[in-house]
Amino acid sequence: MHKLTFWKKIGLSFIVLVAILILINHQLNKDTNTPNRLSLSNLFTVDMKKSHVPWITTADNNKQKALDVVNRKMASTIKNFISKEEKSGSYYSINHEIVYNTDQLFTLKLELNKAHADSYTKNVYYTINKSTGKSIPLSAYFKNSDYKKVISKEILKQMKEEMKKDTNKVYWCQKNDNPRFKGISKNQSYYINKQGELVICFDQFEVAPGYMGNPTFTIKNDLLDDYFK
Repeated sequence: MHKLTFWKKIGLSFIVLVAILILINHQLNKDTNTPNRLSLSNLFTVDMKKSHVPWITTADNNKQKALDVVNRKMASTIKNFISKEEKSGSYYSINHEIVYNTDQLFTLKLELNKAHADSYTKNVYYTINKSTGKSIPLSAYFKNSDYKKVISKEILKQMKEEMKKDTNKVYWCQKNDNPRFKGISKNQSYYINKQGELVICFDQFEVAPGYMGNPTFTIKNDLLDDYFK
């Protein structure tokens, strides 16, 4: 009788163990299929091909061909920047940062810094579709050009609100300002933040005095829901 009870306990323990293993395997498969995990074909990395020049790479040859178009544009931007600053005898630095990386999108920020009497920083953002390896202009997310009016209106609102809260902040958004912010462009610089929201970016001196740095404005998705494709 005691032997039978013993083997019943062994059998029950075995069943419990199998059930636990099945649950663990199910969870692993579930996690592997989540969008935030990067499959090998969608794994993008950044290597330094030459001095100062980041080079985006992937294991997929077709995507790499498209990526190299972006890489060459980035290399040209860096080359022109270095040439200009070396001619003027300025000190400069070049940095890069991956600001967004999911299974669908990859964004690299290129930071060009000039350290001189008239110092400035220029940020260039490269947002790439991981399905194709091609860069994505801002206009590609929207059904038509109406999005520009909506975003421009929201930026103007945020500018005025910031200046009202802090008198040290200045944006060129008043009627008498020259130059004056009139709206975003078709090729407007942007990136997507970790919350999945659109962030519009401006160069130093573009919409505000130099001491304001490189202004950015976050646009909530609910403002754009009617305009997304």
